[in-house]
Amino acid sequence: MTSVSFSCANQGRQGRQIYRRSSAIAIFQRSKPNIPDVLVKTEDNPMPLNSQRAHEIIDRMKAQNPDPWASVSPAYDGRKLLVSNTSIPAHSAKFMANMSPKAVTDPKNTGLFIITVSLVLNVDAGSYARLVNGTSEDDVSKAFIQALQLLLRMSPILSGNGGTPHNSRSVFMPTGKRPSPSSNGMFELWKGIFQSVRPSINRLVVNVDTVAAFIYTPGLNIAEFIGRSLGIREPRDLNRLVDTSDEWRIVKTLVKRLAVEATVPPRQDGLPYRRRTIRDVIVDIGAFQFDWERPQHPTERISVKDYFVRVHHKTPVIKLGLQFGSNRRPIVVPAEYCIIASGQLLKRTLTPEQMKEMLDFTKTPPQQRLRSIQDAVNGQFLNYEQSQYVQQTGLEISKTPLEARGRMLERPVIRFKHGDPLKPQEDTSWRIMNQNFVLTRRSCWAVVNFSDARAEQVLAFARQIQLRCAARGMEVGGLVHPVLRGNNQNPHQALDEALIQYGAVTTRRPEETTPPLVTEMMILVVLPRSNRGGEQRRAVKLWGDCRKGVVTQCMKQEKAEQRIDERDQRGMKNIDQYCNNMALKINAKLGGTNSLPRSNATQMLHGGYFMVLGADVGHPGPGVTDRPSICSLTASMDADATRYISRTFIQSPRQETMDPDKLARRVYDCLLTFVKTNKFVPANLLFYRDGVSEGEFERVSEFEIPAIDLAWKKFWETQLGHMQQKNIGYIPQGELEIKLIPREREFCPPLQLTFVVVGKRHHVKFFPSQGTPTDRSGNVRGGLVVDRDIVSPTSLDFYLQSHGGLLGTSRSSHYTVLLNGVRRPDPDHPEMTVDDLQCISHYLCYAYARATRAVSIPAPVYYADLICSRARFHLNDNDQAFSDGGSGAFDQNYWNGIFREVHEEQRNRPFFM
Repeated sequence: MTSVSFSCANQGRQGRQIYRRSSAIAIFQRSKPNIPDVLVKTEDNPMPLNSQRAHEIIDRMKAQNPDPWASVSPAYDGRKLLVSNTSIPAHSAKFMANMSPKAVTDPKNTGLFIITVSLVLNVDAGSYARLVNGTSEDDVSKAFIQALQLLLRMSPILSGNGGTPHNSRSVFMPTGKRPSPSSNGMFELWKGIFQSVRPSINRLVVNVDTVAAFIYTPGLNIAEFIGRSLGIREPRDLNRLVDTSDEWRIVKTLVKRLAVEATVPPRQDGLPYRRRTIRDVIVDIGAFQFDWERPQHPTERISVKDYFVRVHHKTPVIKLGLQFGSNRRPIVVPAEYCIIASGQLLKRTLTPEQMKEMLDFTKTPPQQRLRSIQDAVNGQFLNYEQSQYVQQTGLEISKTPLEARGRMLERPVIRFKHGDPLKPQEDTSWRIMNQNFVLTRRSCWAVVNFSDARAEQVLAFARQIQLRCAARGMEVGGLVHPVLRGNNQNPHQALDEALIQYGAVTTRRPEETTPPLVTEMMILVVLPRSNRGGEQRRAVKLWGDCRKGVVTQCMKQEKAEQRIDERDQRGMKNIDQYCNNMALKINAKLGGTNSLPRSNATQMLHGGYFMVLGADVGHPGPGVTDRPSICSLTASMDADATRYISRTFIQSPRQETMDPDKLARRVYDCLLTFVKTNKFVPANLLFYRDGVSEGEFERVSEFEIPAIDLAWKKFWETQLGHMQQKNIGYIPQGELEIKLIPREREFCPPLQLTFVVVGKRHHVKFFPSQGTPTDRSGNVRGGLVVDRDIVSPTSLDFYLQSHGGLLGTSRSSHYTVLLNGVRRPDPDHPEMTVDDLQCISHYLCYAYARATRAVSIPAPVYYADLICSRARFHLNDNDQAFSDGGSGAFDQNYWNGIFREVHEEQRNRPFFM
């Protein structure tokens, strides 16, 4: 395999050229940059987990060691990186920071840090030139980006006296903050500014965007925080917690690594309380003892509770304690005497309610978002012009966002079973009224109700869904039984009963001479109200996907209880829209095809004999190390790339690259299924990979691309004889028609693979220029592709905003090509062009079966993301599989044992819809 590189001369040409404003700000070289990178290490006493505490240690080091630090103003990242335009005299030196009032010579002084400062890299003008000219991505150039990233955020961080909430690329401000309604006072919503320095063609840019985050409510008592999280109103009821319960596991997950301040004993000097990071939670401070050492007194064994009574004259009423420090020298404080420290970001996975709040908080129209970016750049928050940290770099940052050259690609048309193709509207949507799906399957339905909704209500709404399915051309049989009542304690019971009833309907009776038509079983499941249906949904999907191989479709109780009144036009319109959306999902799950996009890409896909694949890795929540990451792979089975199968597997948590052996086996399996379905071997593989950060590109190229190559070679090695016997076809390189595989003992044509990473979290935004047409939401119209001005100087990448806006500012997707080996069905011009790839990617955004509008990423990538989420339900019925997880050791054998494979009846259908 060899990668076909693209130069600037090979940028796309299809579409109408336009200019659109972006969120990128140009960085100019004013003078020779000189930014040493310094590595900070500590000996004897490790740096604390808390970034703010680490900053305090470095500040104390500078104060206690005026030579050489008195004349240096370095930027520090809270971990290991110190950046300054002035080097320390020695390339490596050790400094002491005493954080304790005890003498340095006191052997009991635990606040003494020995810090080693070493010069790692020295950035020069050549590093800048190599970055923007695209001639190198060496360590020095990468360090320059990292250092500049740190320097840009220092001024906004220090604007809040160092306590401004921030992460590696975003800084948050209290202006406009508001409480989170769903969190019962535990969190606040804050807005912030995102900054990311990137090399582009002939210059550096800093991408600036608005962001938001949940912040822990500062000053909230930690015992009250735990009680609210568990739904416990009376704090004394926390004393009933035992360290073997599920609630206890939740408590430890909630508060571990959270920074708090102990309010006992109170400070007499008016200074803020010291921040401490929670290392563990103690279930009973009355039983937790330590050796109390006092001058002129014998060492005494005492409990934490008794210590606070005798020393601080405080009697704790809640047993819970918080442990700080190391396990060797733990410090334990009663939880009720601790409050949440300020400036802390919530890093756990958001709940559905929090997701909705975040969306409401951040849905900003494009022009308003652009103004916020400009105000941050030109105002006092980012303060580029006055920042001493920016000035020392020798660089100058523009005040105006860049205009980027782009092109508007033509929207595909949508074909249904009958009639002329539909042209999507300007917002990239289309209507399915009076349209029949392209391909349908005969189905027989049952309804299982786990909610409090009345059976007659559920039945009436189920018939509304059936009516919309029939109107779309689906052949829907009657309900096999009146609505079955689901048992929330044993969800499988009613599902099994529905399956028995289905068997009675579809089995041929002895007196019949012909078998019944092939009829698929579909179970419509009504779940309890939104916040109480999670466990039932998990059980239903595990039963249907893995145990029985039956199509299931869940709906919420609120939907089933909607009033059906033909006189209420608005209400019936909402019902009609919901039921049509259900028809889209159900038909796809049954193996049908809803619609077919048609564009210039169609000829390329048909003539190139493609198999299009999508892959993703879904990780457990932040800080969770004892739950697996889930990998998904989906592959197209038809010439239009609209019908997909899927494969899944698990691997070690937070491992970004997919396990190459497991990936190779899944790709091999997809090739086998493709050949069984189509009777020929695909000529080209187009692989879209989701969820990869730029720092992982090299590892993905090193492990995943060779795994696909291995699968290809293994397939030809093991299946050659069988394919020759069955007259399976293949497409010789450079030819346009399928030929029989040669009768040779060894034969393997070269793999033709294009591997593309699709990114969604890049924060690059595009805004309509003054007076240019927009969609109804005020966004740039769908179909915008940008492959100039703000793209990488070293690799082929482009931005594609395929979809119309709904709420707020639309987000484009970022495509980076790691390998291009696909061949076109054109002997005179065999190489796949940038136009080809952009056109196919745009086409695939219209092939998402669950929607009647273009989506933001190609359908196979979207499906891979859905599969990762769905596969979490395939971790058997074990409660531990669905808990929030913790930071313990990962047991691969345990998780392999409870991860269920998808049933044979479902694995080659899109059950994940």
